Amino acid sequence: MDRYSDYKAVAATLRIFAYIVAALAGVAAVIALFTQPGLAAKVSVCVWRIVLSALGFSVLLGASETVYVLLDIVENTRRVADALDKKTALT
Repeated sequence: MDRYSDYKAVAATLRIFAYIVAALAGVAAVIALFTQPGLAAKVSVCVWRIVLSALGFSVLLGASETVYVLLDIVENTRRVADALDKKTALT
């Protein structure tokens, strides 16, 4: 059984949310093209929705990757500690 399965589930959920945010923001940007009055408003709202969604996507995906990196650091630290314990036990 995996030791940190809950943290991996959180990281996977954050990754899924990131892609959901990107998809919904793309749909919202396209909807803005049809609902806003005037060309300048359409372009402005569409661009801002895309920019903000890219920011939200990046933050969620970065948080997911941060969890994975921290789990890798913990695993590597544990391996090194175990290897050092074995080495000192032999001497």
